[in-house]
Order: sequence, then structure tokens, then C-alpha cells
Amino acid sequence: MRVSVVIPVYNAGSFLPRTLDSIIHQSYPIDELIIVNDYSTDNTCQIIKDYISLIDNPNFKFELINNETNLGPGISRNKGIELAKNSIIAFCDADDIWDRNKIFNQMKFIPKYPLIGTNYTVFVDNLEFKKVNLSGEFSYSDFLRNNYLATSSVMINTNMVLKSDLKFQNIVHEDYLLWLQLLKKYNIKAYVLDQYLMIYNRNALSFSSGLFKKIRATYNVYYIITESVISSVLFTLNKIFRSLSRY
Repeated sequence: MRVSVVIPVYNAGSFLPRTLDSIIHQSYPIDELIIVNDYSTDNTCQIIKDYISLIDNPNFKFELINNETNLGPGISRNKGIELAKNSIIAFCDADDIWDRNKIFNQMKFIPKYPLIGTNYTVFVDNLEFKKVNLSGEFSYSDFLRNNYLATSSVMINTNMVLKSDLKFQNIVHEDYLLWLQLLKKYNIKAYVLDQYLMIYNRNALSFSSGLFKKIRATYNVYYIITESVISSVLFTLNKIFRSLSRY
């Protein structure tokens, strides 16, 4: 099976080379890379072009899409999904890093699980902050209590998103909402490998800011999926408690 990688990018020029290195040098060959430049105002676009020009592989397919306005990561990922030619899509954000064997190890499980992730390590301002172990098999009801998938660790069956009306929405936590919708619609389970195969990069400012906004966004996700105010409040409170207990 072949893998297409979709990366939304916004003003990430300083991070991109190491992210792209971790993708291009996977032990399981990647032959299609789709980057959606979300109206960056830095040198992101030139860095992408310079990097790709150095790849000496005639079978490697690369596509750069430039949004005419800033649309957000979810809508940008949707554009990448629509262009993907391969049976599997892997997502990566522009500042995250894959272990060299990430795709190779995940491909062992993809025939059974069409939605799959890995454990990951959080770095804050380039310093290791914590390891996040979420490994196991998880159903829709499990995901109502917690999001077990970090987007940059996710691999997904392409047909599952292309043949449904479900896409990333232009909201905060758009990834969590999509995982919930897919698990519910197809009555499937997600699987998270018990291996730390991705580095999730954060900066201290974004890590600590906007707490109320994040709580509100979590409530919105639950309301969209349950259409119930009471259920949304209860699920949100439960998620807050679980998050606090991890710290």
C-alpha cells in the first residue's frame, strides 16, 4: 500500500526542514507529499520549493497548494485529502517530527484498523516536556471521554474520508470532531501503537494560553456530535477532569 502525506502550513518556515526530513527519510517509502500553504506571510513557500528541488527521486510526487486566504488547518487538510492519489493518508503538522520507522510500524496494523495513531512525546520550546501514552484499541464511546489521536500521528484509509460527507470543519479541535464522526458513522475502532513515534512541538505561550477558549471549543465538539446541551456539558467536565489528573 502507498502512502500520501498531507501537511497544512502557516508561517512555519523555520520548522519545516526538520519536519520534511523526518517524512522524506521514512524507512517505509513515501511517494506523495501534498503541502497546503495556508496564506503564509513568511518565507515558507520558498523554503518548500528549495527543499523539494533537492529530492532526487523520479517516482516522488509533490504538490504545493497555495491558499489565496488563510483558511485554517482543517480546510487545508481537506484540500490535500481531495488531491491524494494513494490508498492511505498520513497527516503531519508543519512543526512536528516523525520517528524514522513511524509509517513502517503503523502499516502492520492498517489492514485491521482504518484509523490509527501512535504514542508521542511533547516538546515545549525544544525541551522534552512529557511522554503521552494513549496506546490501545478505542471505540466511539471511548473517544467521547478522551481524544486518543494526535493528528500528526494519524494514518487513515483514504476511501473512508473520500466516500463520506465527513471532512475537517473550520472549528477549534476539528480533528477530534472528525475522529468522533468517523468512528460513529462506520462503527469502527481506532488503534494507537504503544510506541513513541512522533514529537509534538509546542511553544510555552500557546501551551498555557486560551484555557477558556479550549473549554468552549471542546463543548462545541460534543454539542455537534451529541446535539444535547446536557451531554455536552457532562462530557466537557469529564474531559477537563481527565486532563487535570494527567498533570
